[in-house]
Amino acid sequence: MYSLEAINIGKIYKIYNAPSYRLKEIIFKKRLHKEFHALRSCTFSLEPGNTLGIIGDNGAGKSTLLKILAGTLSPSYGEVRKNGRVSALLELGAGFHPEFTGRQNIYINGTLLGLTESELREKEKEIIAFSGINDFIDQPVKTYSSGMYVRLAFAIATTVDPDILIVDEALSVGDQRFQQKCIERMEDFRKENRTIIFCSHSMYHVVHLCNKAIWLNNGTIRMSGDAKSVVQGYEDWCRERTEKERQTDNKGDNSQFDVNFSGKIAVSLENGKQHGNDLAYKRGDTIRVKIDYEAPSDKCHIAIGIKRNDGIIFFATSTQLDGIHSLKKSGSVSFILPSVPLLSGTFFIDIALLDKTGNIVFNRASIPMTIIKDHEEIGAVYLPHKWEI
Repeated sequence: MYSLEAINIGKIYKIYNAPSYRLKEIIFKKRLHKEFHALRSCTFSLEPGNTLGIIGDNGAGKSTLLKILAGTLSPSYGEVRKNGRVSALLELGAGFHPEFTGRQNIYINGTLLGLTESELREKEKEIIAFSGINDFIDQPVKTYSSGMYVRLAFAIATTVDPDILIVDEALSVGDQRFQQKCIERMEDFRKENRTIIFCSHSMYHVVHLCNKAIWLNNGTIRMSGDAKSVVQGYEDWCRERTEKERQTDNKGDNSQFDVNFSGKIAVSLENGKQHGNDLAYKRGDTIRVKIDYEAPSDKCHIAIGIKRNDGIIFFATSTQLDGIHSLKKSGSVSFILPSVPLLSGTFFIDIALLDKTGNIVFNRASIPMTIIKDHEEIGAVYLPHKWEI
């Protein structure tokens, strides 16, 4: 049985050029608004014990989706089915009355979450202790800092024993020690077979806490599945977008090379496995690049570089740099990387056929490849290492 199901949910907002247009639309029964689709036909389900990460750019629809799942916002269409008590930590201070004290807000929020006064009395000390704001609990919450707000809100949301916990980016407001306490509590929830929905811009925390993830883009689910794969897809897309923007900014720049395309070059990757449209490898695999070429003269050499899809070059060399100075006018060479040290991502192998000076490019080619994530990893390249205790 699912703890939560989202069935084809969407949210449409009406955008008016001026507030008076709302009234005119009602009176004259003429459409005077534009529609903005904050969410479009989102469908997914979660079983008890699953932790779902929701990622995406600002404005992608993440907060709208969380509000609909929490029940504080109604969808324009679709249905949300929930089994069990839901507790949500959404935008900062949501549900708090600024004039009331922290202690009074514990009872207000707890009552809204379905607890009785006697149940809240039992949990009051635990909530205050977890929040760490004992000295200020009887002060109006309007005097609280943003960190104190989120401490109290998280303590209430997680101490009322919810079956489904929804957490927005609010954790970013807390200090490092409190963030660690929050993460430990969410890990305890996961062990207790409860369902967590966690929205964050921290890809590390999404991979660490979540076994599933959804990537939202312009209100639609662009990718869903296991958290590692979705995060990798999102990070690849972000890097590729950054490189495209950089290329657009540098569109008017002239290349330092003279390209006359008087040569021929054909490139193929060997011993990789098909992964979508690209060949794929894992860290430690051997990459073999076969290059067939034909130059206008025998005074030529071949250069090769490996770059990520954000344009960062991780390695480059050439036959000339490696001491090979006698390439024939045409032929076939292979570049072999015995143990690829790259961590997961989308990469391009760029090859150029150049004259002996390296200033004239006779031809060039680029071939994509993917490095698949199969290890827990942080960074861009793997460095051989060991531990000594």
